[in-house]
Amino acid sequence: MRPSLDFAREFLKERSVVGVEVGVDVGENAADILTNFSNLNKLYLVDVVDNIHDRFKNEKIIIFFIHKPSVEAAKEFSDSYFDFIYIDADHSYQAVKDDLNAWYPKLKVEGIICGHDFSIEDVEQKLCVAWAVTEFFTLHGLELRTAGADFWGVKRC
Repeated sequence: MRPSLDFAREFLKERSVVGVEVGVDVGENAADILTNFSNLNKLYLVDVVDNIHDRFKNEKIIIFFIHKPSVEAAKEFSDSYFDFIYIDADHSYQAVKDDLNAWYPKLKVEGIICGHDFSIEDVEQKLCVAWAVTEFFTLHGLELRTAGADFWGVKRC
């Protein structure tokens, strides 16, 4: 399991969890979440591409698919809805910034905002993700934690 989600699982272990993964690709990370979060109540998978329904057809009770652009999908949820938000969609600076701005209000206090590709081999993408994330965390007073390619922080207020 990715380091940020391992942290989220441990941090959120005492409550029933609602999470969202933004940018699902082929669903490997979603499969890890389903396997490792025993207290998972609902998991929303947001991606413009519909290439994972068959992989999760037996998980219909807790998985919900949203095939829309990230920012548009965020509008479907009330503020303070999610316990964790995992962002791994478009890696351009503006897209990461837009994703963080759209999804962060949807996070509960004491929830985890996290994502992937903070540190990757593609220097251009790494700089875009790292720049947008660092800027956002600084603006919102979040303590930025990283391990490997993952980043995360806890919403305190």
